[in-house]
Amino acid sequence: MFKKLLASMGVGSAAVDTRLHQHRLSPGSMLTGDVVIRGGEARQEIEELSLFLMTQVEVEAGDTEYRQPHAIQRLALARDFVVSPGDHFAVPFQLFVHPETPLTELPVSQGYPAYGQASLGKGGWGPAPGAGLAPGGAGARPRGRGCRVWIQTGLSIDDGIDASDVDALVIAPTGPISRFLAAVENLGFRLFSADVELGTLRGAGFQSTIGCYQEIEYRPIAGSRYVGRVNELEVSFVTRYNDTGVLIEVDQRFRRHDSYRSVMMHHQNYQNVDWEGELGRILG
Repeated sequence: MFKKLLASMGVGSAAVDTRLHQHRLSPGSMLTGDVVIRGGEARQEIEELSLFLMTQVEVEAGDTEYRQPHAIQRLALARDFVVSPGDHFAVPFQLFVHPETPLTELPVSQGYPAYGQASLGKGGWGPAPGAGLAPGGAGARPRGRGCRVWIQTGLSIDDGIDASDVDALVIAPTGPISRFLAAVENLGFRLFSADVELGTLRGAGFQSTIGCYQEIEYRPIAGSRYVGRVNELEVSFVTRYNDTGVLIEVDQRFRRHDSYRSVMMHHQNYQNVDWEGELGRILG
């Protein structure tokens, strides 16, 4: 009885350990792994074992801005079972990573397709390569508080303190996203910051569905023909099964309001499109 009381307070309680088969993947791919459950010092009834695909979002409330966790997906693995002392077993899982999952790793390059990587994961940026930003920028190091994506495992214990486990993921861009961002860089822009915003993104023929969307901000580098014409270029993606919608927000120096344009990348033929030319026509 005493051990059961302690377990209800989290002392000697059942524990979970999620073991991912891969930590780096792209939106729309399959994540696999096992959730290992170890019994505590008392018999415990489990209400549910669940996995959550999580990110952090920017929230604006009046004049303040803060970050909060946001669940992209939830996968229930098991319900209503018992974990006894000495139990040690694994629950395998497969999770189809939502196509709209924010990126934690972005290409930073001098040209397509040979590019390095700037990591947005684990709370910070890696340094960007050599080229400085145009006057008015903030130097060669991208800004932002980082974009994070992780798997959170929850073991809901009846009459006890729930057990949990957190495992970080690296989310790399898909082929179409990599190609479009390479076109942005080939026109003389470099990565400046990225954030995940709470809300819904709408473009011509597409709309986000996970309650948040990512904004990736670029600025022209010194020597680019867009210096003095474009302050910022923000790009957001909504990936679906057959296509990827791109919303482009252009902050132009001599316009009072930002302009928005949408393009659609069809996965079957996106490699045959001159995206530098398409984007150049949008920018004028």
